[in-house]
Amino acid sequence: MPIDLYPKEALLTAVRTARKPIAFLVGSPLSTDSGGGVPGVAPVIELVRDEIRARAGSELPRFEDAIQGKFSGDAYQAAMKWLQGNFTQDAVNQVVRAAVLLARKDGTAADFDCDGAVCDWHLPAGTQQLAALVCQDREHFPGPILTTNFDPLLSLAIESFGGRPHLRVIQSDGGLGLDVKRTGEIEVVHLHGFWRDADTLHTPAQLTSARPRLKDSLKEILRQRTLIVAAYGGWDDVFATALAEIVMDEATQVNVLWCFRDANPDEVERNNRRLVDRVQPALTRGRFVAYGGIDCHSIFSEIAGAMPAAAVPVVSAGAARPPIAGWQVIDSALLAALPPLRPEEVVRYFDGAVPTWRHAVSGAIPRRQEVAELGTRIAKVHSAKAACILQLIRAAGGEGKSTLLLQAAADAAHTGDWTVLWRTSPTEGLPPEQVAKLDPSQQWLIVADAAENLVHDLADSASRLDAGQTNVHFLVAARDADWRNAKGDQQPWDEWLTQQPDLILRDISRDDADKIVRAWEKCGPDGLRELAARDSTASRVAALQHAIRDAALDQWQKKRGRNPTDGSFFGGLLAVRFGQKGLQAHVRGFLTRLKDVPAEEGSGNLFDALVYVAACHGTGIPGISEIILADLVGVTRDWIQSRIVRPLGEEAAAVQSAGHVFTRHSKVAAAILIEAEQTFGIDLSEVWTQLIRQTTQTGREPGMRVGPTFSPIVHAGPRLQRALPPQLSEDRRKAIAIAAAEAAKKYQFEWLGCVDSLARTYRNAGDVEAAVCLFRTSLSEARLKVDYNQVIRAYWYEWGVCEGNRGTEREHVLANTWIGGLALSDSLSPAPITSKDIKLICAGLAVVFIKLAQHHFGCPYARGIRAAAYLGRFGGNDPRAIGYFDKSDQHADKLKTPRPKDVAEAITWLTAGVAQAGRELQDSFLAGLAKPSEISFARFRRSLSSRRKP
Repeated sequence: MPIDLYPKEALLTAVRTARKPIAFLVGSPLSTDSGGGVPGVAPVIELVRDEIRARAGSELPRFEDAIQGKFSGDAYQAAMKWLQGNFTQDAVNQVVRAAVLLARKDGTAADFDCDGAVCDWHLPAGTQQLAALVCQDREHFPGPILTTNFDPLLSLAIESFGGRPHLRVIQSDGGLGLDVKRTGEIEVVHLHGFWRDADTLHTPAQLTSARPRLKDSLKEILRQRTLIVAAYGGWDDVFATALAEIVMDEATQVNVLWCFRDANPDEVERNNRRLVDRVQPALTRGRFVAYGGIDCHSIFSEIAGAMPAAAVPVVSAGAARPPIAGWQVIDSALLAALPPLRPEEVVRYFDGAVPTWRHAVSGAIPRRQEVAELGTRIAKVHSAKAACILQLIRAAGGEGKSTLLLQAAADAAHTGDWTVLWRTSPTEGLPPEQVAKLDPSQQWLIVADAAENLVHDLADSASRLDAGQTNVHFLVAARDADWRNAKGDQQPWDEWLTQQPDLILRDISRDDADKIVRAWEKCGPDGLRELAARDSTASRVAALQHAIRDAALDQWQKKRGRNPTDGSFFGGLLAVRFGQKGLQAHVRGFLTRLKDVPAEEGSGNLFDALVYVAACHGTGIPGISEIILADLVGVTRDWIQSRIVRPLGEEAAAVQSAGHVFTRHSKVAAAILIEAEQTFGIDLSEVWTQLIRQTTQTGREPGMRVGPTFSPIVHAGPRLQRALPPQLSEDRRKAIAIAAAEAAKKYQFEWLGCVDSLARTYRNAGDVEAAVCLFRTSLSEARLKVDYNQVIRAYWYEWGVCEGNRGTEREHVLANTWIGGLALSDSLSPAPITSKDIKLICAGLAVVFIKLAQHHFGCPYARGIRAAAYLGRFGGNDPRAIGYFDKSDQHADKLKTPRPKDVAEAITWLTAGVAQAGRELQDSFLAGLAKPSEISFARFRRSLSSRRKP
């Protein structure tokens, strides 16, 4: 079919209304305009001649014959082919380096590290415009930028606009390596190599050779993108072929907007026949759209001008450009221009909405005493011209740390003493090289919430500060557990700056409780809610403090003293302002609103998103991965913050931390699950099935880092029955748990652990026959599973428990004993034996040996009790396990059974007891699992040799 060529105005409209983040593919003309940059073809060929003269000048005539009659790209490829064939790839790389260095400004140093300083290079206008676009509108233009150039000018231009480039170079086989992109970085992918530390591709043979990993690499970085192609001729290279295939892949969902210089469709089709033929299927499907009359030296500035005003970061009138991309200068003028909170917005904040700068400056929002304490600390640092500081605010979620952070930063901005630099999104990083360049004449206060993903950037920035420097300071907040998990506590902060004592929010003072209650009272019944029934401020304050302390105690008991995930402040707030019935009504209200709010640019709605979040948080799982949530509701992953997390935060429904999304509190999550099932008719079995299906599907993507919640979600089945809210009937909780476990076995089919999880879920639900049947029928395929060695012993242990739970008859006890013994035996080698295996299996064996033991000398089961108790203590000093073994020894004492003198004797007794159970068994299937006379525990014995004696 002929190609349709649309005008520039259509391109600008397509970009402005794009429903997916935009990436770029750019070629050499960005670097060859009159503004400087790497030279075009003719100068490069002259550099080839120079290289030939330097190596073997007599060969120059042969070179001239090789390029005779060739022009532009053909001449370039012929020259590089000749150079490679006669002087190897090293000569080619040398010419590329010389060509790139021509973009250096006159008078700059010849020797420099890596790519050197930005100011030493000529940056062409088109290159600068593209860099400005990706740095200043990061939500719509997150990248990556793919380029066939070898030079560093794009990366340098990004640095000049306060951004941090993440350089990736396609390897010879098309792979991108395993380097990790850091928060806020902009990927620059060099498709044909790089000018330093890598080979470069030029010749037809190099460019068309099969690179099998290229397509997978491109799928990874272009997934759910709109790709703008400018100044790229669609060479007959493997990239163009791979791109055509990717566009046809439904799962990748790439739209290509291809820019041509020529405005004549016939000329475009005639000059790009191979490209047009290659993309015909994509043209037919509308995935490839061509635009004509595009000037690559100006198009990116025109795109920036066509974007809606909302896409441009808000800055003060007349303010200078922020020195770091993705960060914003907060000053008194900006704060004064913010619209005041409406009464309903104040109430929504008290209900748990995520705070903003409008809340920070509002007189309706109470200020706790820690705000003044922070203000005092910050003022002292400024007045004393003290060394650079790090001030961390840490707490569990829902303790008010974000409000405290914003209020303290706003106060600092109002003084005029500080230039406050604020991170606009938790996806932004902090480039240390940009921090080092901050204006030394200003006092900088760098402020960031959710700082757990900034630990490495903060450490790098702090380490680059000069000794005695006093003008760069850090004020950050993070969830306590997330900061620890990110190893924030393990950084040597004191080597680089002064670390102020952490401000930890846990309890609330009487004065602060009074301020909060009085603020609620000003909002009337909507502010007080259930507290309105109390007749005095004092009684309301007392009730709030009492509820907060109860919530803190409840969290401590749940976590056994470990860091809580839910804040006691918000837990207390829920208790006194809502109560359970009031909370259900409140949740019902915002779920009703969210039911009709589609996820912008997605296939689901905010209601769906919140139910998925609550399904995890409401059952004890620490949130759901942002990536998996985005995939579940059909939102492009880069837009999960703006399309899902932010609107849910405004509804007091959800928050983000460490790349995961939570509800405001686990009590809120539980209320959401109850309402979803009982009021809105949502089947939580289906919710969990979809949740596990998407989790496993996303987790299979190449290079995907699934995060700490992947395994808890996949293995949720066995715990859901007790973890789901008790307001759901027991039958419903059983059904939901089984559905989740069955989904895990179906979608994570390569894991034997999912078989074990499903069987345990059946057992918990009282269907031991289904569990036994599953174990028996799955055994033949067990060795094919990828996690066989890690879980096979636990698999056999659980199998034995299920066989034993079929009834009280001796046959079932013998089955439990036999299979439990085999779980520790050499028949499962080479599977390792862990401390958990030792404790769990020996405790189980002790129980069944007790049921079989008789009161006569030499009873193998009585000695089995002693052996299991003795050997089980090698599993570690676990008080609960030790308690089991103590009780087992007491039973053995009653039977007058001697104690084993050492490990060898205990192993002998264990072997005899297990073998006897195998001999007595009547079940032919179980009896055929192994020969009792051949049972051995040599591996178990060896594993004990390195452990501490009990």
